[in-house]
Amino acid sequence: MKKNIKKLLAALVIMGMSVSCAFAKDYPDLSKNHWAYKQIEALSNEFVVVGYPDGTFKPDEPATRAEFATMVIKALRQENAPLTKTFDFTDVPYSHWAYNTIQRAIAFDLIKNSSDGMFRPDDNITKAEAVSIIISAINTGE
Repeated sequence: MKKNIKKLLAALVIMGMSVSCAFAKDYPDLSKNHWAYKQIEALSNEFVVVGYPDGTFKPDEPATRAEFATMVIKALRQENAPLTKTFDFTDVPYSHWAYNTIQRAIAFDLIKNSSDGMFRPDDNITKAEAVSIIISAINTGE
């Protein structure tokens, strides 16, 4: 698990991680000359990032809170961890695409449960939130 956390941390802060296996997915909107191509390639090969249903990656768009929570849970290889408790958010119905990963991110204490009953899954994640989640993920792996 610690290896996956290190991969996530390195890729998410763009420290130059590369892999030797073939690129798992071609994204039509991701040029091989893009500054983060190797990091996206590495995370795609690990199935941490999968792009959008239309096949694009949108490399220059900010990540949402739901997308980032999903990437972290996948990087920790916890996407199938049993949910022993669920958390209610007025803005994350059971039908939301990231419901299960958001539940796991809260359960693993990667993201703090809000006092106002909202998760704000479609809000862009701030740098401070991302750093906090990464540190929590590192601490989870120890």
